[in-house]
Amino acid sequence: MSAEYRRPVFPDVPEEGLFGPDSMIWKINRENVVLLGGPAAAILQIAHPSVARGVIEHSQFQYDALGRLRRTLDAIYAIAFGDGEEVNAMAARIARRHEKVRGEMPRESGRAGAPEAHSSSRPSYSAFDPDLQLWVLATLVFTAVDLYERFVGPLASEEKERYLREMRLWGVFFGLERSYGPQGWAAYHDFYQAMLQGPLLGSDSTSATITEALVHPTRPRWLAFGMPLMEFLATELIPSPVRERLGLCSRGWTRTAWRMLGRGLPPIYRVLPAGLRFAAAYRRAVRRWPQK
Repeated sequence: MSAEYRRPVFPDVPEEGLFGPDSMIWKINRENVVLLGGPAAAILQIAHPSVARGVIEHSQFQYDALGRLRRTLDAIYAIAFGDGEEVNAMAARIARRHEKVRGEMPRESGRAGAPEAHSSSRPSYSAFDPDLQLWVLATLVFTAVDLYERFVGPLASEEKERYLREMRLWGVFFGLERSYGPQGWAAYHDFYQAMLQGPLLGSDSTSATITEALVHPTRPRWLAFGMPLMEFLATELIPSPVRERLGLCSRGWTRTAWRMLGRGLPPIYRVLPAGLRFAAAYRRAVRRWPQK
């Protein structure tokens, strides 16, 4: 391989955890409705050819899409809501897993088309590549904010800035330095939009292959019953032209259903009891957090 990346060194974590009740991460990531964006975020991640190559060569994603999504969610919640011991244990587990995710890109693949500040001609990939981590983090940040504002309520500009700052700290425990790449909401949003509208995402057939496995899962068998919902959510949340490159097709009825969901779900969701509305990891964290 032509490039090597060092295993990250993690900062000290307070005993009670990285964040707390006043953080934007707790405010946004506790909402179960944000999980509706999970399939779209996962597909946007693997739309990047290098991420797709790492997934298809180092996981059983084609046969265990649900398991991979669940493990990703466990990692997200552990670092956002866990105590110091949980955060450190999960970060070490992620680092061990990521050390193995490296390899050579096929000759016809590559990373041409990425924004100039983040492009590279390296014919290789690594889970420690900060450009890839920057993209993965962006899919999580902007999908979560999108779902929150659709179904919970609007966020002020200052709240979005705080959320991004906290998610950049969160990203350190996946190996992404806080100082790397665009800083601030506007700059990161511009980067995200440039990626969505550029030629790179969905340019490799491997991305479409993994997308098909995600929206049409075969294992476990019962998951096939949820296939229409998975495909519906991914299709309507992933913008053009990436959506079409991945073989997803927005139709009149899906757009109508999405608009109806946007109108009908928020008033119901906002009055749900905490046990249904908020993630279990958040509710455990609230009970654990020192009372001041």
